[in-house]
Amino acid sequence: MLHIKCFRTRAEVEAIAKQWDEIVRRSWNNSFFMTWTWLSHWLDVYLDDHSLLCLGVYDDENLVALAPFWVETRRQWGVGRLKILRFIGSEEACPDHMDLIIPKSHTYGISRLIWDELYGSLRKEWDIWSYEYVPADSHVFHNIHLLAESDDRCLGLVLRDYTICLYVDLPDSWDKFFASFNSKQRRNIREPVEVAQKLGPLELRFCERPEEVPQFLQILIDLHEKSWQERGAAGSFASPRFSRFHHELAASLVGKKQLFLCSLELSGRPIAAFYGFVYNKAVHFYLPGIDRGAVPGASVIKILLTQCLEAAIQRGCTRFDFLRGFEEYKYAWTDTEQRELAMTIYNRSFAALLCIFHGYVNRFSKQAGKLFLGGQTARIKRWLGKGQRAH
Repeated sequence: MLHIKCFRTRAEVEAIAKQWDEIVRRSWNNSFFMTWTWLSHWLDVYLDDHSLLCLGVYDDENLVALAPFWVETRRQWGVGRLKILRFIGSEEACPDHMDLIIPKSHTYGISRLIWDELYGSLRKEWDIWSYEYVPADSHVFHNIHLLAESDDRCLGLVLRDYTICLYVDLPDSWDKFFASFNSKQRRNIREPVEVAQKLGPLELRFCERPEEVPQFLQILIDLHEKSWQERGAAGSFASPRFSRFHHELAASLVGKKQLFLCSLELSGRPIAAFYGFVYNKAVHFYLPGIDRGAVPGASVIKILLTQCLEAAIQRGCTRFDFLRGFEEYKYAWTDTEQRELAMTIYNRSFAALLCIFHGYVNRFSKQAGKLFLGGQTARIKRWLGKGQRAH
């Protein structure tokens, strides 16, 4: 018989850690970003004094599904607090391919059980559920959408945003992969590498041992920050917690052969770095560091990706996942994409109602600004110090 247990402490979650990854492997969404490795390091760095609300679904005594939640509490308009239900491992860490961890059997029944728990005994512990970034073809999301539409306890489900994750399936050799492109595409792949090689020897060096992780990550960080500073913005590693999270994560992955961290050197000098993960024979392209001016007349990111794709094939990987973002350079390799959705699900509470009203006010203000201010909107934002910062 299916039933739920609620784990509220780190110790309680640790007690089921050995079963976690097997449940992920049997789920609809067998994602690296839902594994215990990613989530446990996130808990170490980001949980702080936030509340855990991790739900385990049991079939008699067997753990079969997980809803790995935490609750963020924010002040809202100075008149109360908004309790936001989020996935463990989310927010600043910027994961993709998130979802409830539910097996392919009894999907609707387990989804319904988790839903009824959230709107039943746990209804006072959250106001909105930030359900992101979930594959658009998720069977679990389809069930949650049906439940949201049919349950009067839910004030609604709103699609806030979507992102695109490009990916390419890899053959068993670089020659086969290279031959799959037309002549123009092959030229665009080959020429940047040839331009760089005229300046000196190219070498892709991989981080292979735990003691090498700090050195390789520092190369990545230096190149990443340099690239963003040239554009007048701070890079991701400007956050101390982000930096700590990835130093600890990378150190834990290298021994498991799940770390894809390398630097591209031209005549012995690093000009680019690649930081990603290997899971289920797929390379996940998480973050690059690029010296954009290192090879005049050629794209350094294209050179880096050429080298990394070839290395991924040599290492037996069958997929290269570019993760979120539809940057132009990614389309040089593939136009196959997976869309992921970011949604908000509302509980029946005053705080949730206030959040809905807040959203309406924000949208109305933006539309009114465009209507009455036109081209002056961006200038006024800069004057007020409200310009967005790139990351």
